[in-house]
Amino acid sequence: MTRDYRGIRIAFASLDDATDPQYSSGAPYAIRKGFLDLGCELIDAFPLRAPRSRLLRFQSILHRLNGEYYTADRTPNALRRMARDLKQRIAGERVDFVFSPHSTPVTMLDVDAPIILSHDQTFYERLAYFAYEARPPAKEYVAQALAQEQAAFTNASLCVYPSQRSLDCIATRHDIPRSKLAMIPWGANLPVEPTRQETMSSIRARVATPLRISFVGVDWARKGGSVMVETCRELAARGIALELLVIGCTPPVDLPGWARVIPYLDKRKPQELAEYLGHLKRSHFLFVPSRLEAYGHVFCEAAAFGVPSVTTDVGGIPTIVTDGVTGICLPISAVPADYADAMMRVLQDWGTYVRMADAARNRYETSLNWPAFCRGVIDAGSRLSAAAASGPLRPYPLPTDHRPRAAMA
Repeated sequence: MTRDYRGIRIAFASLDDATDPQYSSGAPYAIRKGFLDLGCELIDAFPLRAPRSRLLRFQSILHRLNGEYYTADRTPNALRRMARDLKQRIAGERVDFVFSPHSTPVTMLDVDAPIILSHDQTFYERLAYFAYEARPPAKEYVAQALAQEQAAFTNASLCVYPSQRSLDCIATRHDIPRSKLAMIPWGANLPVEPTRQETMSSIRARVATPLRISFVGVDWARKGGSVMVETCRELAARGIALELLVIGCTPPVDLPGWARVIPYLDKRKPQELAEYLGHLKRSHFLFVPSRLEAYGHVFCEAAAFGVPSVTTDVGGIPTIVTDGVTGICLPISAVPADYADAMMRVLQDWGTYVRMADAARNRYETSLNWPAFCRGVIDAGSRLSAAAASGPLRPYPLPTDHRPRAAMA
């Protein structure tokens, strides 16, 4: 029996406009919409960015001149102002719990209602990304960010992340009890999801076509573009007729004649969105062997269309892709021949491919969608709210089907 979520009141705290589907990769928008679609009442508390002083603006400019990244959103003064603003916005409201898709707004928040924060990765994990970006973070900013997240995790009633690796990081690097952590997968950012019937029809239509591989990503290096194209060359050398489609970037290497590049598709434009989804649903595989990944919404999008993903066991990807079941997920050390071997094993028998494609769609229906995430958060928030009403908050139990992995090294 489906639970009735009407009447549940959630204070939704966001740094910027959570009604904008383009903000922060669309996650705040999707989560907010998910709560509303389930019948919840929202007290919107955004935007919450604290204004910067002239001194902080000058400080930021100095760091930029030194080739460093710095922003003042994690300074104690900024955090206090955000917390004060948030508290004022929800004052006098009945709130079952406060939810934020960022850690900063709730770092210093002092309210009676339970606080639930979520994000796609921790700042500690984010540090690895700077190797792929133009400017490293200033040491001052790193220290502020790590201290800020420590305070936010401590202050929160529950930290909900879509990756077990993120939870392991919070538990081991920040010494937060696992009773305050829960893993709930994030969803696919699709304005309209395909029906199961449409997905199964798409899977059947792939049987008599050349092997179609899609690579989707803006950052060629971080998304493993070189590994992907060398794997495709290996498959072609083994006699596989294939078509490669690169969407989202211009590769810095020359590609074979069987490859096509679409440098950019604007998903805000209906025609270009339809083109993107059409390419995705006709693909046999989404092949993005990321070197680093916070989570990977594109793998959820592929699963919605029953497209198995070929990727790497990094970040939150194993939450989405189970190797040998819903796709191929190999260690970061895997070479092109390893990927080619794994794909050949699946393609040798059409029934094996269909079972994998169907399993990907099943995973999407059960957990890789925003309604499922929102239901999980609401259920956790309701339990915390009930506990708060009856006395001190009790630990939130980690779901039994998401056992912690070994702690991070």
